[in-house]
Amino acid sequence: STIQHFHANIHKALKFALRHKLITQNPMECVERPKAQKFSGSFYTANELEQLFRAAQGDPMEFPILMAAFYGLRRSEIVGLRWQSIDFENNTISIDHTVVQYRVDGEQKVVGKDRTKNQSSCRTMPLVPQFRELLLRMKSEQEENRKLCGNCYTESDYIFVNGMGQSYTPTYVTQRFKK
Repeated sequence: STIQHFHANIHKALKFALRHKLITQNPMECVERPKAQKFSGSFYTANELEQLFRAAQGDPMEFPILMAAFYGLRRSEIVGLRWQSIDFENNTISIDHTVVQYRVDGEQKVVGKDRTKNQSSCRTMPLVPQFRELLLRMKSEQEENRKLCGNCYTESDYIFVNGMGQSYTPTYVTQRFKK
C-alpha cells in the first residue's frame, strides 16, 4: 500500500505540473498502478521464543522482547510506554503514546506523540501478573538509579530507560535486536 500511495502522490504532482504547463505530458499515465500484495506474517514457534527469551535475559532488550512477544507491541509503542500508562490498581496497560525517530537535514530527531499508528492501535489491555511484577521491579530500579545518580539522572515518565534515566530510541531497539 505504501507503493500505491507513492504512485498516487507522484501521479497527482505530475498532473498538477501538466495543468500548469510545466510539463507537456504526464509520464505517470504510462505507469500501471501497482497491485496490492496480501501481507502474510510469520510467527516465532514456542521453541524459537524460548531461545529468544533466554538470549535476551539480563540484556536491556529483555523488556522490549517480552512486550512485543506477549502484547504484540510495536517498537515505537514499547519505547513510548510511560508510567502513567500503567494502572497498577486495575491491572491494565494502555497504549496511547509512541516515540518515533526520523532524519531531518541529516540530523536524527526523536519525537514522542500522543497517538498510535492508527486508531485501532490505541488500546487498553490487562496487565498480567508476570508483567506487573516486572514493571514494579523496573520502577524500583529506576528509583534506586535516581537516588544513586542524583542530579545527573534524566527525569522522564518513560518506562524503557537506561541506568541514567535516558530513553532508548526505536533505532536502538532495532540495532540491538540484530546483535
